[in-house]
Amino acid sequence: MHLKAKSQINIFKKVSHVFSAVFFVTVICFLLNSKNTLASAIAVLPQTGPGEAVIPEIDDPLGLINNPDFDDQNLVRSHMDEDPEITKKRNMVLGGNDPEIINIALESGGNNTRLINLMKRAKNGGEYTIACFGGSVTYGSMLGHASERFGDLVVEWFRKNFPKANFNYINSGMGASNTEMGCYRMERDLLRYKPDFVIVDFAVNVSNVVDVYGTYSTILYKILNSEKKPAVCAINFTYAYKNEVGYYPAPDVPASGLLRSQSYFEIPTLNYHKYVWNKIDAGEIRWPDFNADYIHPNKFGHNIAASLLKAYLQCLLPNDQVEVPPLPERNYDWLMTTKDFMNVGYITNENSSVTFNEYMKASNNIDCYHRGWEYLEGGEGELTFSAPKQKRIGLIILFTPNAQGSIQVESVGMGQSTSIYMDSTVLRLYYADLPGENFKITTHLISGSFTLFGICVNYGSQ
Repeated sequence: MHLKAKSQINIFKKVSHVFSAVFFVTVICFLLNSKNTLASAIAVLPQTGPGEAVIPEIDDPLGLINNPDFDDQNLVRSHMDEDPEITKKRNMVLGGNDPEIINIALESGGNNTRLINLMKRAKNGGEYTIACFGGSVTYGSMLGHASERFGDLVVEWFRKNFPKANFNYINSGMGASNTEMGCYRMERDLLRYKPDFVIVDFAVNVSNVVDVYGTYSTILYKILNSEKKPAVCAINFTYAYKNEVGYYPAPDVPASGLLRSQSYFEIPTLNYHKYVWNKIDAGEIRWPDFNADYIHPNKFGHNIAASLLKAYLQCLLPNDQVEVPPLPERNYDWLMTTKDFMNVGYITNENSSVTFNEYMKASNNIDCYHRGWEYLEGGEGELTFSAPKQKRIGLIILFTPNAQGSIQVESVGMGQSTSIYMDSTVLRLYYADLPGENFKITTHLISGSFTLFGICVNYGSQ
């Protein structure tokens, strides 16, 4: 299985740079060209808050958050007396200096016309918005600071390589947000910022989605057809399980529905999953070297992810120096197999029509995690909202582990209601299939609390 190495104490100190920059770029570009790279879009994001707002994961099904494997000192001890050649390779991988990085990680070069055109414009200046859209990995959960996120690192690459341009950065990550939630969130959390370049990450959050292909395709379609016709790039992360032998990759990651959609829409795609497990199998790294738990990369994991993206971008740089015949724009309409999530809305505390009492506190809006309402224990919380012409409404809720009781959703004036009970300590989308257009939420909790992150409204197929 996966080789268990033991490493020197300085494993997390400065990464040794074995290859010169010129040689490294030359090797990477050679490898990339061999993949017949035609790309379409990518993005990296802006900080929307102070960056220290790291949301701890409440659910820990594998018991890895407090696993001693992830303790820095244990990691150091586990690598002692390691073969110097393995140490050298580990440093290269964790430092993003692996010459095999693109050859292994490039799932598809896609159609890179929009990305090359963005680079050409940025060379002469201008203002651009880069965004990342996904779940807790995008958000930076388990990291110490936002500057360590893969998105922030990619934005810095743009600023360095295009000094005449200004780059805004939008982080549209929200933990446990799957592709279905993403369809509801994307207008409020992503598209209203009018991005020029978007990096999409949802690979580890689709196991509970019924229609992965349909929801993911909706996300890609809407981004590609949004106001600025942005470039789009996908990165497919991974997560692990553990048995008596060691860590092993979760099955069906990335999901076939994601890969099929990425291929159909010609999205340049970096396969982080394939790359890191290749390096684990080769004995060059171990899972705890670059992860904070079973799913969330630590700063080394984010550096690896950023290095995949930067290596790909670096290979496109020469194209902004020459005239490249533009590839024809695709009509993506025929690729849509479902319209179920095309006509949707997302209500947050920015919506002035929502009313609530003193037991429901509005969050501070610093990022996607903080646009809803928190229930304050001690009384009966009430919140009202309107959703004219809705076909279905849903609530994105995170209960505290000690929550007991229910939340009632009532269709005002229609004499119908439904109750939501806590059945998970992970962020979840709870549907309430009720008629009408005016609704009232009432809390009936015996203990504990919850956060209502947003209200999803589906207006039906167009």
